[in-house]
Amino acid sequence: MVTLARRIALALVVGLVFSTPASFTAKDKKEEHQEPPKPTLNLQVTPRHGFRPVTFTLTGSLDGVSDNDEQYCHPGLEWEWISPYGMPMTSKEDPRCLHPPEQTRVVRTFTKVVTINDPGRYAYRLILYRRDGERIISNSTEVRVLDTQ
Repeated sequence: MVTLARRIALALVVGLVFSTPASFTAKDKKEEHQEPPKPTLNLQVTPRHGFRPVTFTLTGSLDGVSDNDEQYCHPGLEWEWISPYGMPMTSKEDPRCLHPPEQTRVVRTFTKVVTINDPGRYAYRLILYRRDGERIISNSTEVRVLDTQ
């Protein structure tokens, strides 16, 4: 005759045997299918506002890319902004990496200096083009040009 203590012990052992491999298997599968983090492009501006004419410095920072990734060697850049009147504008630089693969060096910071005379709010963003044409789009940031009156 099986005692109550043996039944409880048996139930615990059976529960552990059937639950442990499943939890490890699920965790292993999750780790196995994790993709590497995607690169990010963050845009900041200084100062964020000022009286006209005002000069802004836009700085894009690229993260999540290895130092020797050929896709990001001198990438194409597109600075995009919208004027206070809703008119979209762009300034574009094509990719230009001419280095042999062993000399690839990834640039992580991109800067543009802009002087604006017309008052209003302007929205900026940066688009980075990899060598294969894939795009990475930054966050949007807003600057405000104040009238001197």
